[in-house]
This record gives sequence, structure tokens and C-alpha cells, in this order.
Amino acid sequence: MTKSNLPTFNQIMQFVTLKKHKIIELIDKYNLEYQNDGFSSWDHLMIMVYSQIAHLSSLRSIVATIGSQPSRYHVMGLSEIPNRSTIAYANSHRNWVFFQDVFNLVYKSVKDSLAIAGVHSKLPALDNDTYFIDATVIDVSLSLFEWARYRTAKGGFKIHNCCDKDLIPQFAIITPARTSDVSVLENIIKYQENSGTILQDSISDFDAVNLQNIHFPRGSVLCFDRGYLKFSLLYKIDSLGLFYVTRAKTEMAYEVVQENVISADLTPINPDAAEVIKDQIIRFKSKKAQDDYPDTLRLITAVDNVNGITYRFLTNLLDPTPDVISAVYKARWSIEVFFKTIKQRLVVTNLLGVSTNAVKIQIFSAMIALVIALYHKLIAKIRWDLSSFFEVIRTNLFHYIDLVSLRDNPLTSHPPPPDGIEQNKLF
Repeated sequence: MTKSNLPTFNQIMQFVTLKKHKIIELIDKYNLEYQNDGFSSWDHLMIMVYSQIAHLSSLRSIVATIGSQPSRYHVMGLSEIPNRSTIAYANSHRNWVFFQDVFNLVYKSVKDSLAIAGVHSKLPALDNDTYFIDATVIDVSLSLFEWARYRTAKGGFKIHNCCDKDLIPQFAIITPARTSDVSVLENIIKYQENSGTILQDSISDFDAVNLQNIHFPRGSVLCFDRGYLKFSLLYKIDSLGLFYVTRAKTEMAYEVVQENVISADLTPINPDAAEVIKDQIIRFKSKKAQDDYPDTLRLITAVDNVNGITYRFLTNLLDPTPDVISAVYKARWSIEVFFKTIKQRLVVTNLLGVSTNAVKIQIFSAMIALVIALYHKLIAKIRWDLSSFFEVIRTNLFHYIDLVSLRDNPLTSHPPPPDGIEQNKLF
């Protein structure tokens, strides 16, 4: 294993440290150093991302881990070891938008680096930019998180997320769990349609700052499940020059305008893909549905021969073959894997604070750590499971090992001992 002059943590954090000049500009923009009590915004950022990479689920463990080895805080570039109360106060009062903006910087840097390296995920053959949209609920105690009321006796908040074609999360919106998935996407589309004007008719406690960095280029494909299915929203997406792929409702009244011929030579893109049995152009029959979506759209029916389930996909993509549409929706499962990963391998269920500000800081810190890990997973010469990658990095977090050799060849065998030297026997 090749040695390095920097510990693994510093090498992992280079996507952050190389943008320090821009991060300092953000600190000045939000006036974050006013009355910081000796705990700078830079130190706060480094500690919060470190807690995610090291999987430290409490303030006590963060302070104890750093404080037990004083050399660590020098290596991390911290000015001093903060107290638990200092970190808790900063999480509650320091503007969470700063962490969101740092995430945006890291995301753009990662995308640029992947483009330079020519590395991309293998997704169905679509030239369009593709985005996978979904949300997940994090359960919390209602007695502590009063802002996160979900049901009468249950609390929770939602992370609304979008992964790009490289399966890297592009943005996150955190709302109380009572906020519907479709209302968030409606506000994103309305914000784009109105050139930056937020309409708060369907979402309470919704901040326009969530949306200012979200923009789907014309011609992009949005893929989402039936939780977002609303005909007026689909028509609005279509009118903006965007495409969509989603599941159809079980009971949907429509008439067939055209039956497309399914080629006998059509073969699934991969062996696990469902078999396409129908490709139709349809129009809705009910008055309400016609008012919401007056145009025709495409309905593709496919059968999973393994478990016998029939899937029906709605889309306004007319050119791609039906097996491509089916495969695009199947690729949407990547965002479900993303939610599983952040819940199991990052610290988002054990919260370090109860305020909305503290929760958002913690979520965006996790997103920063995840995007950096996904970059190394994509660019590595071996096929990594993301969970295994995190475990290897945590084990060697403050070892002086070259990150590239650790990433590309973690199981390097040690050279045998010189001739004449035998291993002592323990028993």
C-alpha cells in the first residue's frame, strides 16, 4: 500500500478544502462569523462532515473521538476542540443554507471531475439528462420535534431527493413528513415555470432557497413513481419541454388512439428487464383528466416474467423503443438504494439536534460525505459496494495511506519476510 504525506481524511476532504476560497466567500455572504464564540464556520463544517464519514451518532462521541487524540484536530485543520454545547449551539443557530451551498459546490466539483475522467454510470441508452425523483421519511419523536408533526401521535420529516444520470444526488429538500411528494415537485416545476417565483399554495413552511439551485434543462427526463402522478403536473412538465416516465394508475379511464407495433427483434436491454407486450398512444376519457391533460401520451405495458407482475408506464417520450422506457423506470430503483445507504451508512436517523436548522445541517453534511464517496466509487478500478467503501475509509481515516491505492487496490498483499527470518510461535 502506497504511503501519503496526508491522512486519508484530508485526501477525502480535498473536494471541500480545494474550494476553501469559495467557502470563505459564503461565510462572508451569510455573515456567519458574527458572534461565533470561537467556533468558526470552517471548523463546524469539517466536524459535521467528519462525523458522517466516521459514523459518529452523538455529540459526545464526536468530541470524545477528536479529543482522545489531540493530533487529530491539528490534522483536520481545527483551531481547537469544541465542547458539545458549542457544536449544539452552532447546529441550532448557524444558517443551514451555508451547508446547502457547500454541498452544491462539492456536487459541481465532483461532476466536473467525472466529466474530465470520462466516467459515467451505465444507464439505458438515452441521450437526455435523466433525473430520478423520490422521497423518504425519517421517523422522530413528536415530543422533541414539534415542527415535524406527521400524524396525531407520530413525528417525522421527509427528505425529497433527486439523483442525476450518474446516480449522484443533485439536491435535497427537507420538509415535515405531512408534506406530500407531489406538492414538492409541483413547486419545483412552478418555480422553473415562473423563473424563480415560489408559489406557497400547497406547501407550508417551504423556503424558496430550497429551489434556487434546482433547474432541469430543457429536454431532460424526470422519472418518478406513482406518488407524484397528477395529470395536471404531467402536462405542466410537458409544456416546459421536459419529459417524464412514471407508473400508471391501476384504474385509469382512457381510449387507445394508436397501437404501436412491437418489433419481433426487440430484446430486453438486460436479462432482468420486463417483457414489453403493448405500446400504445392513448387519450384520457374523463372530463377532469382531459382538462388536466388534453394531449395524447404513451402507455407501455410490460410483464415481469419472473414474478408475473404487470407494469404500465406513462411517458411523453415517443422516439425511444419501449424496452428503453421500461429500463429507465427500472433504473429508478437506484434512488431507493440511495435512501437505504444514507439511513444505514450515514448519520441521518440519530439526530444531533431537534430544531429544523440542526436537522438540515446534519442532512446536508451527510449529502456532502455521500457525494464524495460516490465519486470515488465511480472512478475506482474495482467494483465497490458503497457500504464496504465507507467501512474501509473509516478504518483508515487517520492513516497515512494514499487514497488512490486504497481505493483501487485495498487488498494489496504484504511482501514475504526476508529469507532466514521466521515468524515466532505464539504457543
